[in-house]
Amino acid sequence: ELPRAAWEPRAAFQALVWSSAGQKVRHQDVAHSLEASEEVLVLGGRLEDGKLRSDVWALSFSRGPLGSSWRQVTPAASWSPRSEFAAASGSSLWILGGCDQAGRALADVWRSSDASSWHQVQEAAPWGPRVGPVAVILKADNLNKAESLVLYGGYSYPDG
Repeated sequence: ELPRAAWEPRAAFQALVWSSAGQKVRHQDVAHSLEASEEVLVLGGRLEDGKLRSDVWALSFSRGPLGSSWRQVTPAASWSPRSEFAAASGSSLWILGGCDQAGRALADVWRSSDASSWHQVQEAAPWGPRVGPVAVILKADNLNKAESLVLYGGYSYPDG
């Protein structure tokens, strides 16, 4: 049994499996067994009262499932509080788009190598504002020497 979550219940957040060594493990697939260096990250989202968060929490499995514990990585990341955004993990963590507290669709892109310090890559990405997109990382291979970040779907409100 996992420990009770220390973070407030929420919806429209992202959960990623992240290697503490900063390497891609699996994306949103916490049902499989986790290795000792892996953490489950919970990022942002909407609380029951409607307020949005930009916090990051980590569930560490350094001592196995029975020795796991939650810790707050940051109470407020550099990216604005949001919900319905995309997130992906590869050699870095990525946050893309989403919806802000006023209901505006976002088009910004953020990157982190440690889940704590975040840097804005683009203020307004060319793909435009997106609410509810999904992002994945394609591994580097012999043809592609670098990872590729791919964004799927999402929408912008017609009046936004």
